[in-house]
Amino acid sequence: MSILVTGAAGFIGSNVVRMLVEEGTEVVGYDVARPGSHTVIAKMLDKISFVSGSVADLPLLLNTINKHKVEGIIHTAAIMGKEADDSPLQCVQANIEGTINVLEAVRILKLRRAVCCSSSSVAGNQEGRPLSSSLKETEFDLPYNSMYAVSKLTNEGHIYLYRKLFGVDAIACRPARVWGPGLIRLRHEIGRMVTDAVAGKPIKMANGGDTKIDYTFVKDHARGLIQAFHAKPTKNYVFNMSGGRLVSVFEIADVLRRVFPKLPIEVGPGEIGAVVADGYRSAIRPAFDITRAKEELGYNPQYGIEKGIPAWVAWLKEGKYI
Repeated sequence: MSILVTGAAGFIGSNVVRMLVEEGTEVVGYDVARPGSHTVIAKMLDKISFVSGSVADLPLLLNTINKHKVEGIIHTAAIMGKEADDSPLQCVQANIEGTINVLEAVRILKLRRAVCCSSSSVAGNQEGRPLSSSLKETEFDLPYNSMYAVSKLTNEGHIYLYRKLFGVDAIACRPARVWGPGLIRLRHEIGRMVTDAVAGKPIKMANGGDTKIDYTFVKDHARGLIQAFHAKPTKNYVFNMSGGRLVSVFEIADVLRRVFPKLPIEVGPGEIGAVVADGYRSAIRPAFDITRAKEELGYNPQYGIEKGIPAWVAWLKEGKYI
């Protein structure tokens, strides 16, 4: 039996695939594109059964599952950010219809479970909320400002209904600001700072050091999705799956100084507010409460910035996946 990973050529999906392969699991990678050279599975494609296809194509999805004797699905495929806003119909087809097709596949073929990658964007912007508080899975701030966020909330609703109406075992896991090996969309400060440091570029920020964000190292999230797949039947259907604490830009700079002692790194005080990159607005929210994921899934993030930054640097410089 094998596990099918949708979005296998993507950032999160490729990390899930690599971890599954390394633990000896038979994996079927499913994506519209082949994995690029930047992905963490580029040099191990001979160990994966890869299928080029869209999650919007239900017949192909069903045929793939039958052909490869798939027992369950880890679903990470999605259209994100500005691409989703610029192409709303494609966003609906890939994100919403695609997720319904995954749930239909589990229902029709009686698969064991579907674990669906959701998003912290489901919580909304949370503007004005004290950062000292924490966000539980049930707390939302409407309306949303992106097609992506709306699609992920819709998916969570469908997951709930498929559980209730059809007895489908499916859950949603929400990461926050995922970073690490394989990332190419640098939409948050930690991504830009680390890649600049690896390139030998001095880091000089006039302000923003006090900005605090809840980050999720990609290997923690990938491991969490795999744990969710193997977990016993859960009481809840949606789980926060982040680092679980706020990290300041000052803290990121401190770790980078230890990793790159000769590189000039200067960061001024103050907060930068919402991060905007390539037209994509990332809200500043409180940390996410990950108690539910810890209790029901065994989730326990191991990579803070102290361990995660050196690990990502090792990947960027030497291709080491540690």
